[in-house]
Order: sequence, then C-alpha cells, then structure tokens
Amino acid sequence: MTRQQNDVLRHYKGQDDYNILEVEGGKLYHPPSSLKPGLVSSACWRGYQCFYEVSSASGELMLSALSIQTEDNEYPPIEGIRPTFGYLVPTYVGLRLPMSHFTGRILIVKDLLPRMIGSSDRSDWDATYYKCALEIRVNQGRVSETIDRSEEVASRRERNLRRNDGEEYHPYSWTWERYCEGIRDRAQHPEMYPESDPDDL
Repeated sequence: MTRQQNDVLRHYKGQDDYNILEVEGGKLYHPPSSLKPGLVSSACWRGYQCFYEVSSASGELMLSALSIQTEDNEYPPIEGIRPTFGYLVPTYVGLRLPMSHFTGRILIVKDLLPRMIGSSDRSDWDATYYKCALEIRVNQGRVSETIDRSEEVASRRERNLRRNDGEEYHPYSWTWERYCEGIRDRAQHPEMYPESDPDDL
C-alpha cells in the first residue's frame, strides 16, 4: 500500500498550494457520520482528501473542498452543498466550514526536490524533501502566526545528505521528534515505564 495523499492548504498567502505534512492539536476535519468513507485507491486508503483555505481578511482556517468516496455511494449534502461528480472522486466544492475547534500548529510544504526521491521516499512525512516549509500556528480556528522553517529544514537536509554510511538519518518531523523524545525519556527514567506484568496480558 502506498502513502496516503496529503491534505492541501490552497493558495496560502497568494502562493501555490501547500501539502499539509503534519498537524498537532487534534484533527482538523473528519467527515460527518452520514458519510462513510471507503477505499479510493492505495494512494487514498483513508477514503477522502481535504482542501483548506485561510481567509486573507480574517485569518480564519476553513475547509473549502472535500473529495470522498463512500462505501455505499450515498452523498448527502454538506451545509446544503451537493458533490460534483465530474472529478475522479466525488467532490464537495465551495464549502466554507470553519475549523474553530482547532488550536495547534500545522506544518505545510511545497516544491518537492526531485533529488530527494529514491528508494526511501519519506516525502509524505519528512519536510526535508521540500524546498519550502512553513509552520502555521492556529488559535481557535484563526491563524495567529506563520514561521518560515525553510532554512532550518534545508540545514537538516544537507546534514542528512553529507552523513556517512551507518550514521543516523534525521528527518524534519514533529511526530518523529516526539517518538525519539519518548525513547530517550524511557532510557533515562526506566522506573516510570514498568514492564508489563505477564498476568495482565
């Protein structure tokens, strides 16, 4: 199975579309219970792809489109909007659903670097595969700050490209960093992570 297609942030700050690489702070959007996502393809095993926009006037983060394949081929309207079937996957276009529940940060990327693609393609989660990387901080659905992480990501990428055989690879990924922090914490404080009691299994 191939990687899940990234969700997209469209036309951010008047630029091209950005792939959403990581989200911290909970989910942005999940289809309502009336829509039951089904497998689209191995590249979209989740069954749907979300497209977001940020209002240039208010900074409000909104779901603007949803491409989805349902298990039962039923497509009830979302906020009065019915899907368009002219696309590869039925798509709800013209949505303006605010993400007011969300507070956290989002890592967005664009301009995939061809030289980084090889046998170990991490482009679905590692920002070092991209020329441009931005961190967007969101408070109750409104963008409060945008931080350009491109130089930091480029430094990490060059470090990886120069590493010798056997040296550790260092992706730019918040999820990976949390995982590594957990491993280090477990090694430093083993008493806080007791081994499972076989009787509990």
